[in-house]
Amino acid sequence: MRKNFYTLLVALTLICTSAFAQINVLYVHENSYDQEVMDAITAKGGYTVTPLLKEEATPLSADDLSTLNAAQVVIIGRSINSARCPHDVMDQVTAPMIYTSPFIVRGDRAGMVTATSASNEISDGAVVQAVISDASNPVFNGVSAGTIDWWTGYYSILGAEIGTTNATLMVKTADERVLLSMYDANVPFQTGGRTPAGPRAYIGNGQDNTGETYFSFTDNAKIIFFNLINEMAAKATSVSTSKVVEEVLAIGGNGKIVVNGEQTIEVISMDGKVVKASKVNGSMPCDAGIYIVKVADSTFKVIVK
Repeated sequence: MRKNFYTLLVALTLICTSAFAQINVLYVHENSYDQEVMDAITAKGGYTVTPLLKEEATPLSADDLSTLNAAQVVIIGRSINSARCPHDVMDQVTAPMIYTSPFIVRGDRAGMVTATSASNEISDGAVVQAVISDASNPVFNGVSAGTIDWWTGYYSILGAEIGTTNATLMVKTADERVLLSMYDANVPFQTGGRTPAGPRAYIGNGQDNTGETYFSFTDNAKIIFFNLINEMAAKATSVSTSKVVEEVLAIGGNGKIVVNGEQTIEVISMDGKVVKASKVNGSMPCDAGIYIVKVADSTFKVIVK
């Protein structure tokens, strides 16, 4: 009886420890307009927010990859200019990433949508409504399906909805403009022929540089925003197993990266440096560590023990 009691106590301790573990959020921003968002995430509880300031002269680079990949969730703030987010760096980030700027996700930038413009629509106090067609996703826990108020105030919004897409479109406006969409790791973006190494999401709150804050979500939209952070954090541990080419690459133990058949692979360290690049048949010896591996036109995060 006593043994069963202690077994239950240990199990409850593990559950409680897991439930209250802090989610490590890296928040990339360019000015103080994003500060209220960072403060709100911190105040919500369960999150540790680390700001990463990127001004005009210091865009994200390969030197930032180890920092970006160490986060459970990376949030690209609304204030950051798309020029600070070069594709060759952003695509290598294996950590789940949430974009909040419609300018960065458009077709001629990140390529998450087909629209190549985000219109500035200045309307003080205007209410933007969102249509939720399926509230069964955990992102909508606490929010009912149907039409809800999404944000109030000044805004910029994507000029057109995505067309045929690889994303999971979750929230849009009544006039078919995207407000929330999600991509799995190793799934190509809508345009540009690029594939992100980690999960991606876009959530728009529309605020432009006309105000001093970017946290104009309504209460319901804030619930969804925090749920989204939780859902993206849950994807952080699943990046290393790909659903795209799982029969081509296996996670190797004993200091090896294992492939099926003959494959050309590129092994990149978490700081962005190419460790090895060659044609391999069977396996490649590799020091223990965490790597980004490119093989068969797909990108993986692998752990070599």
